[in-house]
Order: sequence, then structure tokens, then C-alpha cells
Amino acid sequence: GETTHAGSTSGVTTISTADNDEGDSGSIRMKTGTATGGKGGHISLSVGSGNKSDGGVVTVLAGTSTGTDTNTGHGGHVVLQGGVTQATSQGKTGGIVSINAGASSSTSGGHVHLSTGSGKTNTGGFISLVAEQGEATSSGSIFIKTTSAGTAGVSGHLTFSTGTASSGTSGEFKFGTGDATSGRGGSFSVTVGEGNSAAGGG
Repeated sequence: GETTHAGSTSGVTTISTADNDEGDSGSIRMKTGTATGGKGGHISLSVGSGNKSDGGVVTVLAGTSTGTDTNTGHGGHVVLQGGVTQATSQGKTGGIVSINAGASSSTSGGHVHLSTGSGKTNTGGFISLVAEQGEATSSGSIFIKTTSAGTAGVSGHLTFSTGTASSGTSGEFKFGTGDATSGRGGSFSVTVGEGNSAAGGG
């Protein structure tokens, strides 16, 4: 069960494998058992709240490849993946992956920051947003939007832009729809909102 401690910290728990000077380091595995007549189990990782300072931090960090010769490998991967469903009935979807920033009762909500790594001798990494195909029907959709404003204020902004270039051309900006082999090509629409007290958007 849970215990309490009155010191400066509530304590530290360390789970680690030993170092290895001649081979791979060890692995740490956490899993719940398989259920044949019910739902699978849960794994919960959480940090405690703080009533006089910031809340705790959760850090998930993949390993670094520290060698400098040509045999050095890639940096480690971080994989977040929802579970697969093998159900054949309608309405059963694969598992959901949710990344949500925290709410705030006084100022702005938390931020979600997605960033690729920089490259010292080549390009930086890529960010790919892909909605996979439906093998029997349509492919998935990608929605990027801000929510409506509250009782006061304006709705959020969306900004799409490429970076500046100091010694060459700046990046390209492309929008397009896919080709159709047995029908019409997709449409492309850009609209601005209406205004009930002034002119509509420009």
C-alpha cells in the first residue's frame, strides 16, 4: 500500500540493469498478463502533485549512440502505439494514442511541442502525419483545427510557413489533392468566416 514521508523528498526508487563493458546492456520489461475471458490489464505511470511548486516530470528518453566511428548505430527509438484489434464486427477500432497538455485554472493551458532532431552534417529530421488506408474503403483523415473561442476573445490561430534560408532558396510550400483512377480528382477549398458585426475575413 501507499506510505507517507515527512522529509524533504518522499524517497527515490531506482530500477536499473548493470553496465556492460563488452556487449549490450540489459533490458527492463514491464507487462501485465494475458486475459482469456476479460480485458487486458493496465500499466500506470504517474508522478505526484506538488502544492507549493511545479508538478512532477515524466521523462521517456531513448538511448544515445555515443561512438564516433563508422560502426556507430542510430539513436534509440521511442514507440507509442495503440493496441491492435482482431475483431471483425463493425465499429471496433484499433487502440487510441492520446497526447494531451494539461489544463490551467489561471493562465494558458499547457503546450504540445513536436520537434525533430537537428543534423550537424545533414538535414534535420522529418515530421510525417499520415492517415493510413482502409483496405476495403476510404483512407483515414487528418484534421488540424483550433477550437472556438470562449465568451471573450478570438479563436486560435493556425500558421503554416517555411523557414528562412541564408545561402539558398527557402523551403517549398505545397497543397494538393490526390489523383483518381476511376473518378473525379479531389477538390480544394479555401474559405474565410463570416462576420455578424463587421466585414467577413479577407
